[in-house]
Amino acid sequence: MIESNGAIAAAHAAGAAADEASEVDASPGATACSVVRGKLRLSRLRWPIAAQCGMVVLLVLAPALLYLVLSNDRSEVGSAYVAVPSSITYHQLPEITADLKTSHRRTHYVQLAAVIEVAEDSLVNLQAQQALIIADVQIALRDLHRQDLSGAAGVERLRGMVTSIVARHIPPAGVHAVLFTKFLVD
Repeated sequence: MIESNGAIAAAHAAGAAADEASEVDASPGATACSVVRGKLRLSRLRWPIAAQCGMVVLLVLAPALLYLVLSNDRSEVGSAYVAVPSSITYHQLPEITADLKTSHRRTHYVQLAAVIEVAEDSLVNLQAQQALIIADVQIALRDLHRQDLSGAAGVERLRGMVTSIVARHIPPAGVHAVLFTKFLVD
């Protein structure tokens, strides 16, 4: 049975501690509790340790809290800077067919159709550069083997290639996404 700190204080005040057979050791290596007459008693060493821990926490958190409070610039309360993206539009590229690099007798080819997601501001630039973009995509496809386009990793590799090619031709806005509507490898 564990007695509360109030019961310990009352027992000490009444002089019951003088009757006890064992006393609490107050040395630095002393335990935080003692057993007296079969009952577990908490010593008074617990409160100073808790107070010391509280002071350490207070000393660590106080400068951080003070910094946060004092560094807040009151002149711009309620203002926020948010970059609002221009509206997004989609542009359908015509179907692209290209022969793949081969190491065997049989020739493999790829057919794909893609939709490019760009900012509306760069749509005119994308349409003007469309012929160059298609030519660059076909050149990049001719350097690939059939195994390079297999699986999800192959689709993501091709998506990255098309994204980088389109981004080279419309540099300020860039490409938001490339979506494939047709992807056939034979």
